[in-house]
Amino acid sequence: MATQFQILIDASGSMGYMKGSKEYENKYLLPDKSTRTSLVKKIINESLLDKLSISDSIQISTFRETAKTDTKGEKIIKSRNVLDKNGKKTQQRYYDYFFDLKPIFKAKYNKNLIIKNVNKIVDPDIGGTPLCGAITVTLEKVENKTNIIILSDGDANDNINFDQVIINYIREKNIDCKIYFIGIDQDDIAQKKSKNLAEFTKGSYVNIKAINYDKALFDNFLFEVKTSITQDAISASIAQNSPVSMTQEQVKSFESNKEVPKEKPKEKVDERKAEDNSNIDGSKLEKEVANNSKSLKLISDQLQTISSQVSYLSKAINASEEDEFLNSDDNEVLNKQTGYHCEKILFDRFKSINWSNFNWLNQNQEQFKPYDFTMSNGNETIYVECKGTRSESIEFALTKTEWIFYLNNKPNYRLYFVKDIIGQQLEIYKFDDLLRSIENQELLPFSSINRKVKADRIWFKVNKKDLWRY
Repeated sequence: MATQFQILIDASGSMGYMKGSKEYENKYLLPDKSTRTSLVKKIINESLLDKLSISDSIQISTFRETAKTDTKGEKIIKSRNVLDKNGKKTQQRYYDYFFDLKPIFKAKYNKNLIIKNVNKIVDPDIGGTPLCGAITVTLEKVENKTNIIILSDGDANDNINFDQVIINYIREKNIDCKIYFIGIDQDDIAQKKSKNLAEFTKGSYVNIKAINYDKALFDNFLFEVKTSITQDAISASIAQNSPVSMTQEQVKSFESNKEVPKEKPKEKVDERKAEDNSNIDGSKLEKEVANNSKSLKLISDQLQTISSQVSYLSKAINASEEDEFLNSDDNEVLNKQTGYHCEKILFDRFKSINWSNFNWLNQNQEQFKPYDFTMSNGNETIYVECKGTRSESIEFALTKTEWIFYLNNKPNYRLYFVKDIIGQQLEIYKFDDLLRSIENQELLPFSSINRKVKADRIWFKVNKKDLWRY
């Protein structure tokens, strides 16, 4: 059975700089000042392609929904009659959109050629996310079992229940497929639908938050997806090698507990026929050897994937016994990236709070203040410090300056600890008063491991059982 892969890449506006949108045009959507399209290209080229070498055919397409334009380049606006909440007819104006599924590669696996074509994908301008249409059109063209990998940052704008629509379509058409969904910073609603679709097809779902791309971290994150893909390919390859050992008559005989009919004695053949049969047998043997070689390679790839996972976990365990904040240049860069990422999470959630003069100090550049946000309501100003991690650690440090600032501003000081591990549920801990939290044993004023740290640091371990979430 051929192993086929279809890769669908979201080309909606939020995957680029949102050209055409006043709010987001020419703004970076990731903390490393790149677009989500750039991240998708890295994921495909650096983390997925090597695992797709098992495929017999691969097709990569981008999909989007964009407004039609007239000869002058202006968006075409249409109108329709709709009923308002009082049941009265009213005119609704809307843009006339069209669906665009654009193939960028379709052939046998060729890593260099795929990378070349993937790198040609440009940051899209403003447009919608027709997930339902893209998946349906792809499934319509499927003849045999196929694997679909989807990379998207949003929810479907062409059907609010796109997951159920696709699931019903798969059931109705009896389509044999697996869907692997890689979410790019999807919200909770989009996550739920995408995960539901992946799990129904016995595929996998992962969601990547808007973080700087880390290949080792991401490879670990995709372990389940890569393992599932390779395992399916191994099963398909082994199935190809399995001979059909019984005829229909033999199967019937076996099922009815009858003796299997004896084979008729072979007739003598002349030398020419014997030579022809020898060639046929040689061809069969050659094919079986090729299939066995493919199976062995797949098993080797699987073992390598598992070995990499074990190595990663071993490093993670060892790292937890050392200082997460060592004074090397690499760790300094990683700490800054993690800090910005966790502040961005808080910033997105604070947007829903009705505070005036809400300010994220480090949004554009680090300000080196002993707090990260200010929020004012009338004459009151609240200072917010954000600490966070992308590991299993639930410990953080305050500098001497940060600690003294807290002591001098206790009534108006808040601290949030963000734990955001790829593939796990986001956790946010809120501490209204650090000293009171220590008294209540929500915070422990020490580290649980030996650390090599800078001077003038105070370490805390989160010991709070109930989580605060927006």
